[in-house]
Amino acid sequence: MLAAGRGNVRASQLLEELKKEVSVADWEKAKETGNRLSVAIYSEPLRDPVKTPEEEKKEMPKDFLE
Repeated sequence: MLAAGRGNVRASQLLEELKKEVSVADWEKAKETGNRLSVAIYSEPLRDPVKTPEEEKKEMPKDFLE
């Protein structure tokens, strides 16, 4: 989460895979722990993980892609 929060695309991809494998409660607990660590290490909360180019493409309007 720390690496993904700093913009590491591969870490973001791995987080998305992990998110599918854990319960919502465990995911929320992990996010809370990640934020506490981030504040302790970097003195700022984590950003949402960056999106991969494939994820960004999925969110673009179809007419924009044509």
